[in-house]
Amino acid sequence: MVFIIPKIGPASDLDIKIPSVDREEKYFRSVNHTVDAFRALLQEVTADRSVPAIASLDLDTGGRVKRGDYPLADQAYAALLDRLTSRPNRAVPEDLKQNIIEYYADAGIASDPGQHVNAQLILLKAMRLPAKSHEPQHASE
Repeated sequence: MVFIIPKIGPASDLDIKIPSVDREEKYFRSVNHTVDAFRALLQEVTADRSVPAIASLDLDTGGRVKRGDYPLADQAYAALLDRLTSRPNRAVPEDLKQNIIEYYADAGIASDPGQHVNAQLILLKAMRLPAKSHEPQHASE
């Protein structure tokens, strides 16, 4: 269909344009820069065995993630809360615990998350923190 439509007017955007050598070179430089930055971050994490702080941001808007803004985020938080509290003897990192509690405590949402979620949040708050060690925590524990 793209090959049949004349490439004039609004349909001109459908025309396949081969990038110039300069643009292609800029693209590859940016990809290589991203790979280098990611590799450096991975080496840093591997070297000191810590997890880098990653902000809980909506990557579309750059704003803070808020309950009720995006149904899939709500589902993901509910699944994570369910998974964490399914084994109450598990150790939960403080920052993860705090992030989930803040997500559900958002005063901007009029709806109550429900009795089941409230019970899970109480359980989450009571769960122990991991022992201080050099071994990283894994979500599969």
